[in-house]
Order: sequence, then C-alpha cells, then structure tokens
Amino acid sequence: MLLTLSIQFKRSVYVNPLTLLAIDDDKSIHSVFQDAVSSTRYAKHIQFISAYDGELGLKCLNYQPIDVSFVDFKLPKISGLDILKEQTEKASATDFIMISGQRTIENAVEAFKLGAKDFILKPFDYPDLKSHIERLFEDHQVDTKPFGGKGTALRSLIGESPSMIKLHRQIEKVAQSDLSVLILGESGTGKELIARAVHDSSKRANKPFIAINCGAIPRELIESELFGHEKGAFTGAVSKKIGCFQQADGGTLFLDEIGDLDFDLQVKLLRVLQEDEIRPVGTHKKVKIDLRIISATHRDLESHMAKQLFREDLYFRLNVFPIHAPALRDKVRDIPLLAHHFLEKIHQRYGGQKR
Repeated sequence: MLLTLSIQFKRSVYVNPLTLLAIDDDKSIHSVFQDAVSSTRYAKHIQFISAYDGELGLKCLNYQPIDVSFVDFKLPKISGLDILKEQTEKASATDFIMISGQRTIENAVEAFKLGAKDFILKPFDYPDLKSHIERLFEDHQVDTKPFGGKGTALRSLIGESPSMIKLHRQIEKVAQSDLSVLILGESGTGKELIARAVHDSSKRANKPFIAINCGAIPRELIESELFGHEKGAFTGAVSKKIGCFQQADGGTLFLDEIGDLDFDLQVKLLRVLQEDEIRPVGTHKKVKIDLRIISATHRDLESHMAKQLFREDLYFRLNVFPIHAPALRDKVRDIPLLAHHFLEKIHQRYGGQKR
C-alpha cells in the first residue's frame, strides 16, 4: 500500500501571556501595580486583576487560571496566609508572592514554609516592582518545542499554546500529590489522556490505571462493575467478580462521565471516598482500598447540583483539583503540530512517502 500525504506548516514564535492577581485591601496598592504593569516592556502580554479582600481573591484563584498572585498578609475576612495555605493544599498551579508592610522574619519564614515563592515589603520601590514584574514575565516564558514528559500519555499531549502550557503545568504539579482530580471539558478533548498523564507522572505510575465510563454501563450493572460482587449475589452472578476499585488498588481509578452516574449510586461512591473501603455486592465484608480518584465529565455539574441531579458533597470530594481540557478552538496555533504528529503516526503505521 502506497500512501502519500503532504502537509505544509510554519512554526510560529509566540509569547506566553502572564496573568497577575493582586489581593490587597489598600486600593492605592492596586494603582501602583497597574502603573508598573503598564510601564513594562511586556505590558500588552500581561493581564492584571485586582481583588480587594481575601474572599474575592479566593474566587479569582478558584475560577480562573492565575499565573502569579501578590497577596497581602493582613486582609479582611480571610488572611493572606490562610489563602496561601488553602491554595497549597489544593496543589494550585499559581505562584504566590506575599507582600507586607511589616519587616518581620517570622512572617517571611511562615510564608516560605507554606510554599510562597517570594516575599516583598511595602511601600514598593517603583523601579524595583517594574523590574520584578518583567522578570516574572520572562521566567514564565517556555521553550517553543512541543512538550514531552515522563510517560507516554504526557508526551501525547502535544501543544505549545498557552492553554496546553497551563495544562502541562497543572498535570506536573498535581501528579506529585494524591489529590482527587476533576477534568472538565467537551467530548473529544482528551480527558482520559489527561487522566493517564497524571497517573504516568505520579508515584503510582507502576500500578494499575483502570478506566470506567459511568454513562456507558446499564444502571443495574454499574454497582457491580465498580465494587464487584460475590457469587450468587444476584441472578446471573455465576462467579465472583472483582470490581474496578479493587482492580485499581494501589494505582488510579478514572471515573469518566461522572456526571451521568445515578444519584443513588452517588451516595455509595461518596461513602467509599470518605471511608477508603468498599463492600462488594452480596456481602457485608468490607475491603480496604488505596488509590487515587480522577473523574471527568462534559456536563455542567454546578447546574446539575442546582437541579439536584448531582450531590454537592460528592462534587467537593471529587473537585479538589480541577483541570480544564481545552477544546481545539482554544489552541488553534497547535493545529500544525497536531497535523505533523498524526502524519508521523500514519507514516509509521502504513509506510509510504511523506513530504
């Protein structure tokens, strides 16, 4: 079979935009930041966001990608250290720089213990602040070659667009922990590939990765598929079955289309996540499990919760570290790289000429 494919593309040099968030109750500080950002050489590539208290700052951090956040120690309602602690526990991909009007070693030490990248004092020296922001931008730039990674799945997440750079950073960061991950995105955006990349990059990489589509299995069988069953547990159960949870023990269980899971079964899943043990169908004996949960959905789970189709407590158990799977329209500049990748795969499989 002779297969000849031709594709032309031009690699582009791009700039990786930087999103800065300042959390401070002093409005004059935000003016200083805005002026400093505007005066940098990279102003058109930097987005600056202001939050005037800790609660608003947390909302910004939790609902949109932030690259660097400047956080004041003393804030109304929620302190800067509380924000830093919460985001560190969630393995946030954001870099935090703490700001304070008090020159105390204790504050700096505590901030660094909680994962702060830097500590700066108020009032700011304007030229220093401008230079600091420019260095942050330059550090944020990455090499323009396609990303590779430790595992096959991570290497398959090809792209150099800002959304793909963000995705790789999130994967690399959350892979170092056992936090539950919720992957959100449209159908066909590679959510299972992202889940495999997290697994491949984690300490559980040499253990099983088990995937189950919660929306593709009949309601009457899904409990048995997840938790297993004993022989004779129900009509047709002619032998014992090991469920997905036990199959994935020590590794990662990927619950695809979690938004389609029956409401009654959501209760049982929540109990498993709370107790780290399962009970197979047809027995009262419980089995301890040790695994990581990654789930994914194309559904709007917040809308489902409002309609009482999805449990809020289960949502917060699963959504400890959210990852957005970018659609192709969000990474148009990656199309030439993807085309080249698939051309190479076709050539490897079928041979023939390529040019």
